[in-house]
Amino acid sequence: MPTINPVRFKFMQAIITFMMMMLQVVCAEEEIMCIEREREALLQFKAALVDDYGMLSSWTTSDCCQWQGIRCTNLTGHVLMLDLHSLGLSGEIHQSLMELQQLNYLNLSFNYFLGRGIPEFLGSLTNLRYLDLSFSHFGGKIPTQFGSLSHLKYLNLALNSLEASIPRQLGNLSQLQHLDLRGNLFEGKLPSQIGNLSRLQHLDLSGNRFEGNIPSEIGNLSQLLHLDLRYSSFEGSIPSQLGNLSNLQKVYLGGSFYDDDGALKIDDGGHWLSNLISLTHLSFDSISNLNTSHSFLQMIAKLPKLRELSLSNFSLSDHFILPLRPSKFNFSSSLSVLDLSINSFTSSMILQWLSNVTSNLVELDLSHNLLEGSTSSMILQWLPSKPFWPCNEFS
Repeated sequence: MPTINPVRFKFMQAIITFMMMMLQVVCAEEEIMCIEREREALLQFKAALVDDYGMLSSWTTSDCCQWQGIRCTNLTGHVLMLDLHSLGLSGEIHQSLMELQQLNYLNLSFNYFLGRGIPEFLGSLTNLRYLDLSFSHFGGKIPTQFGSLSHLKYLNLALNSLEASIPRQLGNLSQLQHLDLRGNLFEGKLPSQIGNLSRLQHLDLSGNRFEGNIPSEIGNLSQLLHLDLRYSSFEGSIPSQLGNLSNLQKVYLGGSFYDDDGALKIDDGGHWLSNLISLTHLSFDSISNLNTSHSFLQMIAKLPKLRELSLSNFSLSDHFILPLRPSKFNFSSSLSVLDLSINSFTSSMILQWLSNVTSNLVELDLSHNLLEGSTSSMILQWLPSKPFWPCNEFS
């Protein structure tokens, strides 16, 4: 078998390397144009919109990859991103978007679709990872077809006029990490399938009018970091299964827009709360029996990372709080913001009690209580140069 001359081998190796480098340069310099059928689809989409401010004036050239709000892949020219948020657009979302089958990012938020329903065909864009239709005046229902968006990680439909119930098909979105449905008109019971979203980290359902209890299946969302269910008309007991969510950092529960809404309450003394060792923000509003449970307050005080605490509108009073011995009721030194507004405190002794159980408080809200006498000057002495909301009724 003939041997290879080492010098000849190195020369051939250098030639091959040089040719590969030149090929890469040529490929890099070659301009990847958008695909013609996708360009035509985008033009149909534009024709159905009302663009009063000319924000899509760049949508005339031959290469749609250079248009406002469009991003394409450098390899094939397929459209990957359509980001038209805050452009003042109105009109209709044309079904030609179905042609963009490689689309993984769609943002039409902060526009004016004025009560139009969210198109069902968006559920056919199965490569979507990110979908934001928030604050765009959509009405109607969430399309059940959204349950087919199996790659979706981010879904924001907040601040629209969506109604009816949340479809159980959303429980199919196994990759979902962020779900924001706040500020709509949703009714009915929250589907138990919400507990199937095992990768969910952010859940905001605040500002709706649901019926019934908070589903215990929310306790299955072990990756959850942020939970906001305020002002959503839930009633009954807060499920103890929330204690399974040891990664939770922010929790907001309670509150009501309507006088006839049922109220949330706490069972078992709130012992589930002691498991939430990662909590930094905790807000309870109008929990019906908080003012009967000292153990629940003690559980809150033991949370090691708590920075902001709101216990508003509970009818908390002096005779309930002041008998608690500060030696057995010290908040974590991390607590810096405390909201005790809309309660029934009357005595300035509450300030002395707070000074004994908190060490690093920076902001204190006692607005809309019934504090007596020279309480305001005492607060200023206790918290010099620190914010305070002095909206109390002083006698």
